Amino acid sequence: MLARDPSGTSRFAAIQNAIPQALYKHYGFDAVTFDTFMVLSEGVPLTRWRGVLGAAGTLPWPWRWLTAAGRIVPNSIGDRLYDWVQSNRIAWFGRRESCLRSDPEHQRRFLT
Repeated sequence: MLARDPSGTSRFAAIQNAIPQALYKHYGFDAVTFDTFMVLSEGVPLTRWRGVLGAAGTLPWPWRWLTAAGRIVPNSIGDRLYDWVQSNRIAWFGRRESCLRSDPEHQRRFLT
């Protein structure tokens, strides 16, 4: 998302840090066993399929069209699609040997 959001509207946080731990707890999620990401949109936590749509909605065209197209998919089907992609992502895209270290320009977008 960093590369696809040049205006910097999205903010990020690693679940291992204090702020996301507190947010997950506040919204009733267990940060230790929670296996998806969370998007906060106007104070509403969005996860799984709705989280993907919420994240896509922050990006410029052509990525933003995913939000409009995805809304026609019922959440129950979208969540199954999300789970399928999530469970296969490493096999499809590989794994990094180390965490991505963003450049100083992007550091301001991470909550610490």
